[in-house]
Amino acid sequence: MPGVQTNLVEGLLVKGEDAYLAYIMDSSEPRKDISQVLIVKVFSDVLPRELPGMSPDREVEFFLELEPSTVPISYAPCRMAPLELKDVSYWGASILFVKKKDGTLCLCIDYSQLNKVTVKNKYQLPRIEDLQN
Repeated sequence: MPGVQTNLVEGLLVKGEDAYLAYIMDSSEPRKDISQVLIVKVFSDVLPRELPGMSPDREVEFFLELEPSTVPISYAPCRMAPLELKDVSYWGASILFVKKKDGTLCLCIDYSQLNKVTVKNKYQLPRIEDLQN
């Protein structure tokens, strides 16, 4: 992969162009032991030695009821490398970043395709007065 010229990127950033940083990892390298990671070594006094386990069961399990015979809805918004496609969920949704007025980015997720196959709940919402008594 050809490198990007630093001064070219710096010039674009000065002009106010959007920039995104992607971290690429060679998956053929052997995995490091977690205790060998620098940040873990530095903060070993505050990080637990053992994980406490999975999160406890919730009182209410959330699920979406879908129309019968619905197949997973997923489409890639752009071309992806095979390694990227491996990590894409079968129930993927389009995502994009939208710039806010203050210049920060807002993550927007398009669930419209999933909403089309979701069974709508048809029950009356409780009145606030009834809930307060």
